[in-house]
Amino acid sequence: MAKVKNYMVQNIGIGIGMQILYLVVSFGIRTIFIQILGKEILGLDRLFTNIITLISFAELGIGEAIIFQIYSPLVKKNNQKVRDFLLFYRKIYRYIGSIIMLLGVLLLPVVWNFSLLGSANNGEVSIIYLLYVANAGVSYFFVYRKALFFVTQKEYINVMFKQGGFCIQSLLQGIYLFQTHDLIGYLVIQLVCMLAFNWIQSYYAYKSYPEFLKGKPEKLSTEEISSIKKNMQGIVLYMAGGYLITGTESIFITAFIGLSTAGVYANYTLIINAVVSILARAMRGLIGSIGQITARENKEEAFKLFKKIYKTTILVYFFISLGLILLLNPFIKIWLGSNYLLGQQVVLIIALQFFVTGLQYPSYLFRTALGLYQKGKWSPVILMTVYLLGSFLLIPKFGVVGSALSIAIGRLMSTTWVDPFLVFKSYFNKSCFRFILRQYVIIICFIILEIILYFLFY
Repeated sequence: MAKVKNYMVQNIGIGIGMQILYLVVSFGIRTIFIQILGKEILGLDRLFTNIITLISFAELGIGEAIIFQIYSPLVKKNNQKVRDFLLFYRKIYRYIGSIIMLLGVLLLPVVWNFSLLGSANNGEVSIIYLLYVANAGVSYFFVYRKALFFVTQKEYINVMFKQGGFCIQSLLQGIYLFQTHDLIGYLVIQLVCMLAFNWIQSYYAYKSYPEFLKGKPEKLSTEEISSIKKNMQGIVLYMAGGYLITGTESIFITAFIGLSTAGVYANYTLIINAVVSILARAMRGLIGSIGQITARENKEEAFKLFKKIYKTTILVYFFISLGLILLLNPFIKIWLGSNYLLGQQVVLIIALQFFVTGLQYPSYLFRTALGLYQKGKWSPVILMTVYLLGSFLLIPKFGVVGSALSIAIGRLMSTTWVDPFLVFKSYFNKSCFRFILRQYVIIICFIILEIILYFLFY
């Protein structure tokens, strides 16, 4: 157990440090991007990123389903079985990368119809869009070896490679933009850096874990394939909600309000996503440790860990949410100027959405480590339905506030209670009623606090 705790501290510490560095660099390159290329190109970047997110729906569920299967043979030191799953993972992900790039190319005529670059011709639009597609698709060819660091509780290595590579990439992109003001070359640098750093990390994984990567794999049994497929069915629905929201939010805002507003809102989501990524990266490093604890069927130790994570999460997300309410708009004003500000109502809903998502995170970590996707698989359907209805009804009337509010309402009606219900019932064998009730009481108190702050300061 002491070794597990050491890995957890290491993952959290390095994860937070690297994500803070990533945050600083992200703001730097985004500032250069906005100042040189402007709102329209910023909106274009957000829109193409959303389209790629939707295309990546082809990946949903497979990686998580396979990684879950690795914990047990890893704990039992069955290296051959770990190798079998990993190389199966490689084969599937190569297909996925190819499918994503094919879907991206097939959507090219749709992109032309947007006429997004005004006087620019379809050839220039095509090159820019296809570079986004290439960056997304090619990355899947390197994923399987990275999974080894994750399951062996060394997620910090993945973080160091990813964020370190991003910093070097951003430096090169910033210098290039200053010199040329050219978006295409900017994206080419991103593609080249992605290929280079992924290859280096893949090679490092091969040298670090030869026992899992060298040798001839055996074919997975029918039962093992069936188990993966069963988990995939639940994971696809579970993860689809998040993917659909991420992939369509800017598309809806662009369609109902305009590309410039989507670009302005993208700055808010950049900040929120940067903060979320710091916390999520730190907490994601816990999944490997949780997976190994639960694989040993140590439920009491796992429950103690769950309570510690939950208490810490409430405090962290509360104070950060409070900071967002008070400081987000002032920061945007200092960073980019008054022309890039949205109303304080948007900030309040974004903060609520952030807080609600944070409260769910401990349950999500355990649900992921335990592979509890098949049960409660219709929860994301509720989330997606509420979000889509809310977007069509609220965005035309309330603008960006409607988009953020539809996401918050969707989460309150679905994952906020489903994830803890599944973890408590299926693994801890405890009643979850008081826990879920307490979650909603905490959320109501937070909403009341937001209302008080709004009338006091705005």
